[in-house]
Amino acid sequence: MHFLIFTSEQHKERSVFGNTALATLYLTGMKTIHSAEYRALLGWLREQRQSRGLTMRAVAAKLDVPHSWVCKIETGERRLDVCEYLALCQAIGCDYQKGMRMLMDARGRGR
Repeated sequence: MHFLIFTSEQHKERSVFGNTALATLYLTGMKTIHSAEYRALLGWLREQRQSRGLTMRAVAAKLDVPHSWVCKIETGERRLDVCEYLALCQAIGCDYQKGMRMLMDARGRGR
């Protein structure tokens, strides 16, 4: 694992996150994949898929990926990046913005 160490001035100039808790998580090496907020997002995605009567295999077929990819995403075994998140929302037929709002709400409750 690599860590980036910045002085206060370097951090302000180079951080793409700005002065946020996310920057602190990144700079300290804590993985957001283990956060309660991330797990909440994965649960929301699973609920969205299931509420539409879609199986993991059906979603995987839409994305042209193995069904194990969807399973690994939903169980948190594999990290989901933002482009994959958007593609997954499209394949499921859910609003990515609602997922982001849910994530922000979960973040607020965790403070």
